[in-house]
Amino acid sequence: MTILMLFIRRSICVAALLAVASPPLSAAEPIQLADVLRVWRKRESAARTLRFDLVREYVRAKGTLTGINEEQGTVTTLPESFKSDQRVVLVIDGVKMRYERIGDTWAPGIEAPAPETMIAVFDGARQKIVHERQQSDDRMFSQGWVRSEKRHPDAANVHLSPIIRHFRPTSPVFGVIGIDRLQVERQDEMVDGLRCVILKEALPDGLRARKYWVAPDREMGIVRYVGYFQDQVETEAEVAFKRDPKLGWVPDRWRVASFVDGALVTSATTQVASEQLNLAVAAATFDFTFPVGTQVNDRIAKRQYLVKPGRTNRVVLPIERTRGATYSELMQTNPGEAGRRAAGGEGFGYMSIVIIALLLLAGGIVLTLLKRSSLFPFSPR
Repeated sequence: MTILMLFIRRSICVAALLAVASPPLSAAEPIQLADVLRVWRKRESAARTLRFDLVREYVRAKGTLTGINEEQGTVTTLPESFKSDQRVVLVIDGVKMRYERIGDTWAPGIEAPAPETMIAVFDGARQKIVHERQQSDDRMFSQGWVRSEKRHPDAANVHLSPIIRHFRPTSPVFGVIGIDRLQVERQDEMVDGLRCVILKEALPDGLRARKYWVAPDREMGIVRYVGYFQDQVETEAEVAFKRDPKLGWVPDRWRVASFVDGALVTSATTQVASEQLNLAVAAATFDFTFPVGTQVNDRIAKRQYLVKPGRTNRVVLPIERTRGATYSELMQTNPGEAGRRAAGGEGFGYMSIVIIALLLLAGGIVLTLLKRSSLFPFSPR
């Protein structure tokens, strides 16, 4: 009897210690959506400007699509896995944004890796983008675009999402999270030892959905994100945070992966090299000059041109695009002259058309005269 009593007492003590050491997660106070949004909005209003310098290791899987030739009805795919070490700069001022990426990219024109500097800016009303390449010939050259849009083209870039969703989560201009569509799906989910609440966002198309694992101990930072297409994982991101004495909890390192039909397509690991908040940002940050040799498609001015030495713009006429004029021809000729050889001697072609038209006209006149004369007695009246 004494042994039994000792065993019961010991069991009670052990159970009590376990209860203190490992309290059930359900005992924590539930996190409401309003609690999350309040912290997000506070951080967003406090971070007027920001700059992040990043180091990224980007990997693209073998067999992924690299190009489509609509005229020939063919596609090209990556012959082998491609890896690129990239340096990235992200600057945000309110809704304005500048994104730079420097590193090798896969160039369909030469079917090989090639160095590239990509710069994309948004000044609040206009997008301006350049893909600057070191090579300038018919196979590969620098390209640029100017467009009137409502946000930066990379506002929803999954590789930048840990920063943008942390500092601009409720912005309608960035539009990275549909605040009105968020619902609390689950409480007390653990991710790397952090208690999280899962928020779910069902997209209007009815095919896609997003889930966010939000950690109260990281100032409502999103430590995990998964995007679904028809219930299959399309993108996912795992984010590690660090505590900055001045900035609070900020994203420090993340891994992003994208999938098609369950197969891995791309993956990238990004490390923050430096971060600044509320720094002075010049207006010129959200503009740049297209480098010499760039072919620019300006959709605002509704024209296409090439930047020639001396910063003069060589306009590309629609007829030259129709002729299939090459980059080299455009760079070496005046507007309207490129592509004539590709059109099979276009000068002769136009002259032939003119001659044929004149002959047909003359023939018609002669036929009319003959019908009215006795030389053509069987003509109808």
